[in-house]
Amino acid sequence: MDRYHFDAQVTVQDLEDSFTPAFKSYVEEGRASGLMCSYNRINGVPACASYPFLTQTVRNTWGFDGYIVSDCGAILDMQRLTPYAATPEDAVAYAFNAGVDVECGHVSLNIALSALQQGILDESVIDKALFYQLSVRMRLGLFDGDPKQLPYGAIGVNQLCSNAHQELALEAARQGTGLLKNEDATLPFSRQGNLTLAVIGPHANSTTDMLSNYKGGVLLYYE
Repeated sequence: MDRYHFDAQVTVQDLEDSFTPAFKSYVEEGRASGLMCSYNRINGVPACASYPFLTQTVRNTWGFDGYIVSDCGAILDMQRLTPYAATPEDAVAYAFNAGVDVECGHVSLNIALSALQQGILDESVIDKALFYQLSVRMRLGLFDGDPKQLPYGAIGVNQLCSNAHQELALEAARQGTGLLKNEDATLPFSRQGNLTLAVIGPHANSTTDMLSNYKGGVLLYYE
């Protein structure tokens, strides 16, 4: 089951105890300005159509005052890949009525007017979405003169995947790797002598799955 079709069946207690605390800390302690809802469903409801989570929990309970963006294509997937929404207009209405403010994709740009005309999306909901989008941009100072004069306004493409950034990514990967059990100090393997390793399983040679599709141009290597 891939992430586009997966439906996580989780109890309310498990959500509160295991899954939401990290996101709550990002909002309340980290003061995040943007959140993204995912492709999958939770107890039958797409993450980007969950009013109880996006509005009642994230905004009303945690006090989030940034924008909520859909994962890329997640809104149309409600109709295209699952039977949750009957039409693209329904998908757009479900998402924005639930609390989404901006889409990574194009369906809302092309369909929102039709949803508005059908009466399933209210203009006040669109106004709310614009409010959160523009509020974040104002806090960033994007309307205060030349954006290039802002603290991070001069960052260019030459800094993408720079050596320093690749080293930082590698260090983060090293520190984020956990070993569950290392009986008899088996690891690390000795470089001396003859050693044969067998890597087995469905992802043994699936580098795309192991690296994911968000690896960019970073060159990953193993020591």
